[in-house]
Amino acid sequence: MELKRKFETGEIQVLCNSDILIEGFDEPAASVCLNLRPTLSAVVAEQRGGRVLRLDPQNSDKHATIVDFIDKTNNRKNIQITFVEASGGSFVSNKKPAANFKMPDKNFSFKVITDPKEVLTISEKMVERRKDVSPMGWFNISQTAWLEKVKPTVVIYVANQYRAAHPEWFQNFRDGTGRYREFFHSELVEIIRETVKAKEQAPVGWKTAQDLSEEVRRMAKTITKAANMLGAGHPEWYKKYFNPAGVADDYYSTDLVDKIKEYFISSRPWRGRNEQ
Repeated sequence: MELKRKFETGEIQVLCNSDILIEGFDEPAASVCLNLRPTLSAVVAEQRGGRVLRLDPQNSDKHATIVDFIDKTNNRKNIQITFVEASGGSFVSNKKPAANFKMPDKNFSFKVITDPKEVLTISEKMVERRKDVSPMGWFNISQTAWLEKVKPTVVIYVANQYRAAHPEWFQNFRDGTGRYREFFHSELVEIIRETVKAKEQAPVGWKTAQDLSEEVRRMAKTITKAANMLGAGHPEWYKKYFNPAGVADDYYSTDLVDKIKEYFISSRPWRGRNEQ
């Protein structure tokens, strides 16, 4: 490889790759490893760091630096494995770093952690978060729906209203079948419970697209398109209510219902005998 040869001769100082140099690459002068791509493999995490841990016969003061870039994620099954975890921990070397080694004096848009104790603490927390068992009080969608005697779609509808503001209320754990499921924090479960208790029914005269499809004899999706057109500029004509089946649905106000009926009835090219 031409690039590898140039790196070995010092003509270039940085090599970027994905999986190509993880194993079989042996260049003792390499001293810095930047792990930009997260991995769920302990073997890969250890092998990547090993590329810069070779002793350099030409530089007895070589100081190897391994940097893991950690993603923020609430998906517990995707919490990455760092070199610290794969190697079994971090420690402070008795040898002082090379005199020319120092952190760049720059303002990064991310937090840079170099203290070994803090690095180890973060690694331990990541390992702890990867545990499979859900904490006490956390319930998945099916469990919450069963407890509240409603359909799962109702649970999802209510929960999604809090996802952006409280991402920490949503975590992945293994369920009784061994599959990863999304679980809700006890605070969110309580909110869902209170919301279901106060299920609001649509006012008299408010109807869904499905209700209107039977009256004007058009498909529900056609009515939805018409409603979006006729109700433009009137957000108060739309609201979600729980239908008789206990599922949150889009309802149209009486004003919009009248406009939809008028629109479809007046647009009929002909009328049936029973409408004469």
